[in-house]
Amino acid sequence: MIFLLAGIVLLLYSLLLLRFRAGWHALTIFNPAETIHHPYLSIVIATRNEEENLAILLEGLAMQDYPANRFEIIVSDDHSTDQTLTLAKQYKKQFNRLIILSGEPGCQGKKAALSAGIKIAGASLIITLDADVLIKKEFLTTLAQYSFQNTNDMIILPLMVSPDSTFRGIFESLEQLCLTTIAGGSAAMGNPILCNGAALAFTKQNYIDFHPANHYASGDDIFFMLNLKKKKNHTIRFLKSPHVIATTATAPTFRFFLMQRLRWLSKSAGYTDPLILYTAIIVLLANLSIPSLLFIHQGWIGSALLLVYKTIVDYSLVAKPAGFFGMKKTLRWFIPAAIIYPLYVVIICIALLFVKPTWKARRII
Repeated sequence: MIFLLAGIVLLLYSLLLLRFRAGWHALTIFNPAETIHHPYLSIVIATRNEEENLAILLEGLAMQDYPANRFEIIVSDDHSTDQTLTLAKQYKKQFNRLIILSGEPGCQGKKAALSAGIKIAGASLIITLDADVLIKKEFLTTLAQYSFQNTNDMIILPLMVSPDSTFRGIFESLEQLCLTTIAGGSAAMGNPILCNGAALAFTKQNYIDFHPANHYASGDDIFFMLNLKKKKNHTIRFLKSPHVIATTATAPTFRFFLMQRLRWLSKSAGYTDPLILYTAIIVLLANLSIPSLLFIHQGWIGSALLLVYKTIVDYSLVAKPAGFFGMKKTLRWFIPAAIIYPLYVVIICIALLFVKPTWKARRII
């Protein structure tokens, strides 16, 4: 009976992932028009203790093939205790307009830092970037062209984690590949369920109108997106172009990695969107059902069969996206990652019961 229930869950799981897979394949790679337009852009970067990362992003922005007088950069700092602000000030002369905001007393958290930066932004199109992402020189030009050629309330940008030589880094990279594929696939279906404020674009007016008011101090990218979905005739798109892939490094430590996942999971209690709830429940049950079979007589056989089935379904989801992101070699590690993934889900769920998530040494909930 338990095996039958687990099988039904895995069937629903596979049907769900096949929908996301079809959505990703329906996306076409964006080719900008020959006529180049240069709308004014505001890039908002929320920082806290980013002295080791911020310079690389600012260098990437300085190398953009977009006119320097057609964008501004707003570094909104959340009470950094290192040299982040000093470093940012050193780049003042390299940009036509670089605004640096320091956190006000009593106003803390990434969410507050983003809001402060967006509030003073001079452009109608806002681009949020995490301080640790790497971007290509065509990033702003491609995004601006896409925005000009399409009506957009929000543009979800592809995000990838560059794998390091460790298995944990490869595991994290593969997980992000799955998440980005689902983000693109669900957006193509007209029912987006994922986005990431590490690389996201939206109109300032929509942020003012649909910015979520909740108690979560961390980034509220998904809450914002879900509010936008309630807007009549909303246009939330995924920009599929290699020129706008934002790349971030793997988590520096396992604790950092764990806290990031706990922050994501802790906010799920505030979700009310039907598809995101259905997806979360099915994915959770699919991963929990595999180890749960080990507790019944000869359950390891059923557990192994379901694990093989799930691995095939998961691989079919990311096989082609891996080529788009240049990660085909990383797929060599997909089977080991798939084997431990159900155990990883169990560990994360248990950890959430006992560990309070933090961001840069600060409690967020």
